[in-house]
Amino acid sequence: MAKDTKTDTPAPKVTMRDRRILERLRNPFGQPSGNIQWRDKGRVGRWFNKAIIEDKVWTAKNKGWNLSYPDDIEDLEQLGGFKKSTDGGHIVRGDRENEVLMWMYKDDYDAVQRAKAAHNTRNMGNPVAEQNEIVEAAGRQLGDEAAEFLKKRGGVSAQIVDTKERFHGRPEDV
Repeated sequence: MAKDTKTDTPAPKVTMRDRRILERLRNPFGQPSGNIQWRDKGRVGRWFNKAIIEDKVWTAKNKGWNLSYPDDIEDLEQLGGFKKSTDGGHIVRGDRENEVLMWMYKDDYDAVQRAKAAHNTRNMGNPVAEQNEIVEAAGRQLGDEAAEFLKKRGGVSAQIVDTKERFHGRPEDV
């Protein structure tokens, strides 16, 4: 048994009987969306809030996310307060049904995350590559004139800084 260094008395042994406690210990500060137990174990899900950006759900659908229905979920109790949407029966939260539960196959989700990490790693420490991407994006979205303006100007003036920040919270927050 572990010893408490302040009093030299044995610390209480912690037993894990509840999967919720195990999940909390993996991420003690919480997470925006808890892991959802799906009937199809190859899925991963998250909540999308269309109150923040009106076309958030539409964009998510176009990026490979799918609407979730009650039959998709192993145990509906894990979702807390939810309801079926009035326009199709998919899972939503909130008085105005703004939060929508969506899913994607885990293999696809992992592939997207690897691609994001590779992209970020490739451009990290290479501001010229990042600036070129910004100029190209400006050309696609705003036209050749915008891209030409940025090129003549020498790109975009930006400095990328990578830092770590220590957070001091109140004891009750921990």
